[in-house]
Amino acid sequence: MFTSRTLAAAAAAALLTMGALSTAVPASASTSALPTPALQTCTGASLLGTGTTQTFSPGLKNEPAKITTQTTSKLPCVGVPLGQTANLSVTSTRVQSCTELLTTSTGSKQIVWNNDQARTSTFNYTRTVVRAEGTTTITFDGVLTSDSKVFPGARALETVVAANTDLDKCSSSTGLTQITYLLDELVIGKVA
Repeated sequence: MFTSRTLAAAAAAALLTMGALSTAVPASASTSALPTPALQTCTGASLLGTGTTQTFSPGLKNEPAKITTQTTSKLPCVGVPLGQTANLSVTSTRVQSCTELLTTSTGSKQIVWNNDQARTSTFNYTRTVVRAEGTTTITFDGVLTSDSKVFPGARALETVVAANTDLDKCSSSTGLTQITYLLDELVIGKVA
């Protein structure tokens, strides 16, 4: 019989394993680029009910159109301080196409720690994309701004992995309406 303690231990072991695998598996993510030592390693996986999901309305296609995008992330963390969870919820409406999902760009996003709006970090990043057999790996590499409430000035590296079958929907009549990323790992390192 499973107890809540054994289930929690199994989930923690799975998250740690996923974190180790996601760092090692994507060919695009160089382990030398990881912030060391890590202050927080936050990992989500769709199979565990955590991670990142994006929805597009109407469906995202290869031709530019006005699209509303909703991104939601929940990434449990291991590190100091203990018990952190990185959350992200962003809605935007703008003209975009599937082509943008596969291009290098710069940007920023806000991380809310433990769903507390007073505990935020702004992550300025350069986004790179590598599409390989079966998966697409998107890497966000940058720093948390000096005015962040949590980990100001820290180096950050986020790697998300999507199945190519999701992105292939861009050519369908309805377009790409949702991506549930297989893995999402955010590593926060020492102050840059």
